[in-house]
Amino acid sequence: MSDPRVAILAFAAVLVFLAAAAQAALVYIDRARLRHMLEEGTPRASALLRLVDQPTSSLSTILVIHTLALCTGAAMAFWIDQAIWVTTPWLAVVLAVLQLVVLLLMQFLGRVLALARPEQVALTFVRPVEVLNRVLFFILLPLGVLERRLRALLGVQRGLTPADVEDRLRHLV
Repeated sequence: MSDPRVAILAFAAVLVFLAAAAQAALVYIDRARLRHMLEEGTPRASALLRLVDQPTSSLSTILVIHTLALCTGAAMAFWIDQAIWVTTPWLAVVLAVLQLVVLLLMQFLGRVLALARPEQVALTFVRPVEVLNRVLFFILLPLGVLERRLRALLGVQRGLTPADVEDRLRHLV
């Protein structure tokens, strides 16, 4: 009989990979290339442009999924290792290191994939991110309000989005 904790750990690792790829793709996408894709009539390009123009909601959604997947993976790994520790502590330590490497590797590989093909990866994740934006709305809304209040309290201004930077560069040229 297989241990469901291993299946949950594997699923969490895959989610970490997907969330890292989605996040990197949305951050590294070339807006000029995206506008060109929009002019060519590429399917989902307009939806992707909406996501890129509102990075706070889409990145928040992706980061919530990423954080939940990483926490779930770490919790499952700890639970598995704790059961093994009782009989074989050295094996639990080796397994813990391997599990950590797997979770970090999945994160790294997701980003590498997105850097290699940001437009394709971003287009792939448009619909899932839009759906998750709607599903997680009631979780993300209070977090957004809390963030704005904390920024105001600490006197921290909102950072520049890629669209803001691109507009400033256009004015310089």
